[in-house]
Amino acid sequence: MKRSSLFTMIIVNILLIMLPVYAKENDNKKIKKSYYKYLKKNESSFEVEDGDWYKRNTEKKNSVKSYIIADINSDGVLELITYHITGYKMGYVNIYRYKDNKIKRVKCSNNKEENYGINVDCNAAGRYEIYVCNKKHLHVVWTDERIGKSEQVYRISKKGKICKKYEMIEDNLIIKYEYYKNNKKITKDEYDKVIKKCKKNKELIANVKENRK
Repeated sequence: MKRSSLFTMIIVNILLIMLPVYAKENDNKKIKKSYYKYLKKNESSFEVEDGDWYKRNTEKKNSVKSYIIADINSDGVLELITYHITGYKMGYVNIYRYKDNKIKRVKCSNNKEENYGINVDCNAAGRYEIYVCNKKHLHVVWTDERIGKSEQVYRISKKGKICKKYEMIEDNLIIKYEYYKNNKKITKDEYDKVIKKCKKNKELIANVKENRK
């Protein structure tokens, strides 16, 4: 084979690899713009003071206090993760996808959560941390130094629903320490082996004009 022909084949192969990447980058720019419009339309103004256990948010359920834009199903397309506050240390997380030129909420595989999204409720104790890791998992972590810790790790399944991939419950009050993968019990060592590879990548940011750019 002539050197010029070999060089041409190499260039063609590189282009075939790069074109889908460029296409997804352009798609994501369009998707991000649509997400920002949605966030602007549904910006939450709800505020609750520390310790105000009785105040409740009367805004519509899809109002957004904070959010993350990230790919959490490894298809190269961005999802929108939103946090809606319902009260003091209470709220829920929803995930949205851009499909058929529309922003659509991803349903939970657990029917009990389907109408509300992923429940985030501290019972006025401890604190929650919500973030996406480098492995493209959504982590919802509750921590209280005295009581214990819980963690749920979510992904979008092949069927297009939110599924709980991993879960950890460590309760010092009732002496309960359990670890799960796909709703099946595993050992602490098995759980830790997976989770230690998850490094925090993107955290919730406030849904305000300055961040929507």
